[in-house]
Amino acid sequence: LRIGDDRFSVRIADGWLQLARGEADRPDATIQADSRTLAALIHRDRDLADALQAGDVKIEGRIAAVERFVTLFPLPEPATPGSVLAVEGAH
Repeated sequence: LRIGDDRFSVRIADGWLQLARGEADRPDATIQADSRTLAALIHRDRDLADALQAGDVKIEGRIAAVERFVTLFPLPEPATPGSVLAVEGAH
């Protein structure tokens, strides 16, 4: 995973995701993007194909691995209309 000048190795196995600084030895895929684009992909605000076509993300290796990676981060349930968040000590 390359975000700007930062390099990360991401390993996904047995239901765990491990993230470490540095390049992976033999990655299934390499993703290069800025943090804003990566966040949009993970939050499903942007389609991977669109980001690729626009040149905002570059992939080397198996695209299927990248398609799976961006879906591994569960999103919170949307708030229901009329729901209120109570904050302790708020008046």
